[in-house]
Amino acid sequence: MVDAAWRELVPARLLALPAGNPYQRGRPPFAAADHRSAMLKIAFADDSRLEIDRRELDRAGPTYTVDTLREWRADSGDGVPLIWLLGGDAFTRLDSWHHWQSLFTLAHFAVVLRQDQPHPLAAASAGLKGDLVGRQRSPEALGQTAFGQYAILSATVPPISSTGIRAKRNTNESIRELVPGGVCDYIDHHQLYLPGEKT
Repeated sequence: MVDAAWRELVPARLLALPAGNPYQRGRPPFAAADHRSAMLKIAFADDSRLEIDRRELDRAGPTYTVDTLREWRADSGDGVPLIWLLGGDAFTRLDSWHHWQSLFTLAHFAVVLRQDQPHPLAAASAGLKGDLVGRQRSPEALGQTAFGQYAILSATVPPISSTGIRAKRNTNESIRELVPGGVCDYIDHHQLYLPGEKT
């Protein structure tokens, strides 16, 4: 996804945002904030272009994308394009997000599909489909306005999910082919995502 973003969106900056405590999960994340931040640093150690933004990790209580985008918008000003990069599965459920219709008043969305995944609106609700009418643009066009549109990137990613990785780890299967080697070593060293593991 990061490679696709650099290639197709050509952003001035690219921030990786580890999730804080997403309200939809109904439970804390499987790994503590410091672990997730450390794994991101390891994964992108060789890519100095990418910055890690800890604002959601450092925010108390449930975290909402709309709050993060409001902070970014306040920091960047009204005219700067902001683009939220996400997978097709998440985009399909966008209307379940907190104050979801406000999101398009703050940013654009760039969607990366998994291999063989249909257009995300194929599984979207009627309400989301209705709201997205007329919003789709090409990836390069997102940089021409500040917010309100979405684009489907041409690149696809392998069918790997965090749920699938945790499931393999939970049954003691190797995840080495699914995550960077340094991240795998970190997970092993700290005994993360094992049965009964809570932090």
